[in-house]
Amino acid sequence: MNTFIKKYMLKLFTEFIKETTAILLPASCYICGRRLWHKQICHNCIPAFDIRTDIRCPVCFSLIGSNEVCVACKSIPLPFNKTRFIWNYSGKGRDLVKIMKYRPSPALCKVAAKFLVEAYPLLEFNETFDVILAIPSSKKNLRLRGFNQCDILASCLAKFLKIPFKKQGLKHIKQIKSQAALSHQERLSNVKNAFYADSKICFNKNVLLIDDVVTTGATSQTAALSLLNSGAKCVSLLSLIRSDTWNRFRGELYKKNCSRHHRSTSI
Repeated sequence: MNTFIKKYMLKLFTEFIKETTAILLPASCYICGRRLWHKQICHNCIPAFDIRTDIRCPVCFSLIGSNEVCVACKSIPLPFNKTRFIWNYSGKGRDLVKIMKYRPSPALCKVAAKFLVEAYPLLEFNETFDVILAIPSSKKNLRLRGFNQCDILASCLAKFLKIPFKKQGLKHIKQIKSQAALSHQERLSNVKNAFYADSKICFNKNVLLIDDVVTTGATSQTAALSLLNSGAKCVSLLSLIRSDTWNRFRGELYKKNCSRHHRSTSI
């Protein structure tokens, strides 16, 4: 039996095992637990995209009823060139991301990455990025989870866009608490000086930063400022989901963080 036939027979056997396993041990929906066949999320649990660029601010992507730059962006500059997200923090999108974060599964992260890839052409970034970076996990979360979900999202999108994903471009440099249980003020203190951006990777680069969830924005803005202070030309943010809380705190974040960056770059 030659090598070609052996490989062909092995492939047939592998496919047979997969099909048999799927029949005897059907999968379950990651969200509701319903039994499925060859799927990871059932139809009822798939979140719809909330992407209408004609009624959103082209900078912060807030819902304002038009596609003109909103008043907030004119008066409160962001450290981002643009921000985008595919779901509001509610409903099925929130359910998917919560399970992805608190019942860690690389397979579910890859499912979420597929949604990110599918939604990307609809988001109208209208720019070319030089590199994709991900919000890094703290050492504690890496030990608990075993992986960084944002790395999986960023890696899958980078392959789709054919743009380099640099895992080491942004690093945690101090131990921080989980942001979820903290107040806004505590979140700011928690992530202050938490990141190191590698200037060899980000200098003079147009960076696309990937996050899973944006709540108050403390983490993503601190990361963006680290990149800008290390020489990045500009930074845009893409997340799976964003809370309305972000809009309430953007002014305070600007006063505490962004204004300091603008002063330092103008000296």
